[in-house]
Amino acid sequence: TVAAMAATGSAEMFLFVGVSCEILARVGQISAAAFGIPGNGMAGDSVRYTGALGLILALILSVAFVAAVFLAGGYSLGFDWYAFDACCIAAGISIIVALFWGFVMSRIAKRNFGMVNGDVLGATNESTRAILLIVSLIVISVIA
Repeated sequence: TVAAMAATGSAEMFLFVGVSCEILARVGQISAAAFGIPGNGMAGDSVRYTGALGLILALILSVAFVAAVFLAGGYSLGFDWYAFDACCIAAGISIIVALFWGFVMSRIAKRNFGMVNGDVLGATNESTRAILLIVSLIVISVIA
């Protein structure tokens, strides 16, 4: 993760990629819960009570937190505004990818296990983080 983020070549982008991928990995996890069928385990209630409203709330809070950390960190690091557009585009694409990957993981879990359990949520979190790191770095490399 650190090696991939170091490839950005900018302290602001390093901060952005690290924070946004961690937060949006949780959005992927919430997306899997929102679209999934609950099981009987410990995560069953989390999946059962996570719906569209919870997913929308998670998106709003995640975007607000990523923006606040990015702007505060960028300000304290002497923000280079050329990176702003690349980071905004990367964040938008990352949100779509996180939502889509959570949906895909919930469908895979439904087909294979018949439900979304805690292991599926954990796997969704880890795989979403890896995918978002790759997507963010590709977008930033192409745009910046």
